[in-house]
Amino acid sequence: MKNRPYYFEIKNLITQFISAFNDIAIKRYDKDKADNGALVGVGFMYAPKQRVIEDLINKSRAIALPVISVNISSIARDAERVFNKIDGSIITTSKADGSMRLIPQPIPVNIVINMSIIARYQADIEQIISNFVPYCDPYITVSWKLPTTENTTYEREIRTIIEWGGTLNMQYPVELSSSQLARVTCDTTFTIKGWLFKQISTSVGEIYKVNTSFQPSLLGEECIVFNNIGGADNYDTAPTPDYFTLHGKPRISSIDKYMYAINGTGRDNLIYNIYGHNFQYTTGVYFKTLNLSPLDTTSVFDIYQTIDLFKDTKYAGTYPAFDGWEIINFTIHSPNNISFTINPAGKIVREGHIDIVVANPAGYSTLARDTYIPGVAAELQLPYSNGIRVFSI
Repeated sequence: MKNRPYYFEIKNLITQFISAFNDIAIKRYDKDKADNGALVGVGFMYAPKQRVIEDLINKSRAIALPVISVNISSIARDAERVFNKIDGSIITTSKADGSMRLIPQPIPVNIVINMSIIARYQADIEQIISNFVPYCDPYITVSWKLPTTENTTYEREIRTIIEWGGTLNMQYPVELSSSQLARVTCDTTFTIKGWLFKQISTSVGEIYKVNTSFQPSLLGEECIVFNNIGGADNYDTAPTPDYFTLHGKPRISSIDKYMYAINGTGRDNLIYNIYGHNFQYTTGVYFKTLNLSPLDTTSVFDIYQTIDLFKDTKYAGTYPAFDGWEIINFTIHSPNNISFTINPAGKIVREGHIDIVVANPAGYSTLARDTYIPGVAAELQLPYSNGIRVFSI
C-alpha cells in the first residue's frame, strides 16, 4: 500500500460521460406542434438533484431551466470483468526511443451515475429523453487515454461502456408555495464500466542483450562459444563455459561474393547477398575501410566519411565510429538475407579490402569480425573473413 497511484481515472470518466451528453438542445412547440425554430440549450451541472433544486428556490442563485444534474451514486468492483490473473501487460510507451512500460492489471469498477432532468414543462423532459434514450440501446462507448506518467508519448486508447439503467422515474410538484415555480423532474441512472489502475512502473528501454546460462553435458574438454559481441577478445574459449549472450544486433554469417573489380564489366549492377540473423530490423548497411597491412595507409575509397551511428548514447564505446560510406540501395528479403549492389558512384578507386557493416538499433556487426573463427589458422579462414577484396583487372 506504499504506492499511492492517482491517474484521475474517475474524473476523466465523468468528464467523458458529461461530454457525451452535453450537446442536448430542445425546441418550443405550440398547440399545433409547430416549433419556432429556436434551439434552447440544456445546461449540465455536476451536483445532486437536491442541491440544484435548492439553488432554483434561492432566487439570488437562479438557474435557467431545463437543466440536467449528474453525480456519482456508488463505485463497486465488477467481478464479472475479472477474467484473468495476469500481472499486467508490457506496452511500448514511446515511438521515438522504443521504451516500454509494465501496466499492472487494472481493477474493473462500475461507477453508477445518477442523472436528474429538471424542467418547467413535461414536453421539455420528453424531448431530452428522446435525445439520448434511442442511442443507449444497449449502451454507448466512450474513448479515453491509458493513464501514464513520465513523458509517455505513445498514447493508448481505452474504450469504456456506459449502460443506461433503462428506467425513467417522473416526479411532479405536489406542494408549492405562492412564490415557487412549478417544475417536473425525471430521474435515471447510468453505469460506467471503468478501471482503476495500480502503480504504473517507470519506462524502460528495449532489451537488446540477454545474458543466459546453461549446464553443458556433451562438451569436450574445451569449446568455443560465439557471444556475438565483438572481436576475438569477446569469444569465450574457457573449458566448459557456462554462459553465453543473446543479442538483438545483426549477425553476419556469410556472403555469396567476396571480390569486386574496380574496372570490371557490369560491376555496378552486381548483386551481393549477405546471410545471417536479425536482419529484419536493419536500419543501414555500410562500407567500411579495412586496411590489413600496417604499411598500407591508403583507403580503397577516393572520398569517405566518418560514420558515428551511436554518438551520444550509452553504446558509443561498444560501437565506435568508423570510416566508410552508406549503401543506399539495399533490400531486406527476410530476417536472414539482405542484398545490395556496390555502386558508390566511383568512390571505390583503389585496391585493398572493404568491410560490410549491418546496423540496427541494438548495434552493428561487420562481415570480417563475424566470420572470423578464433583459433583457426589464417589460411583456413573463410575467404571473406578479410572483407571484400577490391582489385583491378
